[in-house]
Amino acid sequence: DDFKPSGSLNQDEIEAAESSNSNSTVVEDIVDSILSSTRQGRNLDGFDDLYGDPSVQEVLQKGDDREARNIIKDKLCSLGLMQCDGEVIQGKRPYISPEDLVYAQPVDIKPIGRPIPSIPVKHP
Repeated sequence: DDFKPSGSLNQDEIEAAESSNSNSTVVEDIVDSILSSTRQGRNLDGFDDLYGDPSVQEVLQKGDDREARNIIKDKLCSLGLMQCDGEVIQGKRPYISPEDLVYAQPVDIKPIGRPIPSIPVKHP
């Protein structure tokens, strides 16, 4: 009973579905590029950690494309180079101009001595 006619889907659900479809297509294209580059004996720039992994090398040498695809996807996910299954895709965040951005430096404050009185700061 979770079926909704297409007219009752809200815009966010439609965008999420389209984004999911385009993401899976992009991932498949990347995996295809990695597999074809390996067959040609070359490495793609930016994927050095992937090519250096012994488990990926082993499965690529076996020639089993299905297993290779799964291992490559898992490795890309663990390296943070692609979105993992089950992760929720966040929508676009609002733009914040550089002038409005505030940086804060985290600090660790350790009390030394006993408390002393201080003068309150007056705001204009």
